[in-house]
Amino acid sequence: MRQMTVPSMTGIGSYSPFPPHLVGDYLNRFGATADTRVFDPFCGIDMPVVECKKRGIPSVGIEINPVAQFAGAVKTDWMPDPDGLLAHADEVAGIALDTFHAQGNYG
Repeated sequence: MRQMTVPSMTGIGSYSPFPPHLVGDYLNRFGATADTRVFDPFCGIDMPVVECKKRGIPSVGIEINPVAQFAGAVKTDWMPDPDGLLAHADEVAGIALDTFHAQGNYG
């Protein structure tokens, strides 16, 4: 059997044949809400699971390929602290602005 490779927006190749806008369109068409449960038995790198998570829709995806499984697990781990990330981004931006000012590169 020949394997079909479908380009994806994620750069992973055949692991994600569905771009986020297509998944979102289907979720809208099927009227998926927080009361809906979405099951993707061949989830690849979890594009449907990610789109559901962004919308607050409970979902489960299953993938047999360990590489795609790992990529999906990374994409759906949203444990970082948002406030900590924002504080870090502000700190980096402040350092960058100070450097630009010191070099005379910023107005």
